[in-house]
Amino acid sequence: PSKVQVCFLESPIAESGIEALKALAAGEAIEVVAGELVIDFVGGISTSRLTPDFIEKCAGCVGTSRNWNTLLKIIKACGLAHQ
Repeated sequence: PSKVQVCFLESPIAESGIEALKALAAGEAIEVVAGELVIDFVGGISTSRLTPDFIEKCAGCVGTSRNWNTLLKIIKACGLAHQ
């Protein structure tokens, strides 16, 4: 989970943007789930060529990313976690 990030973008990413990300990916798994961009940085985030600037360039809008563990903590803090 620490190597999985969800990118919350200002607007939906076009298929051409997803293809551009996948073309530069070096093992990262890239999917759109429930309208959000999810990237599994298998080899680690610090060594990836998929930088926040490049992701925003491909998406054509700004966004913010959070790793999976952080999202789980936010969900729990909001009282939305499943018991």
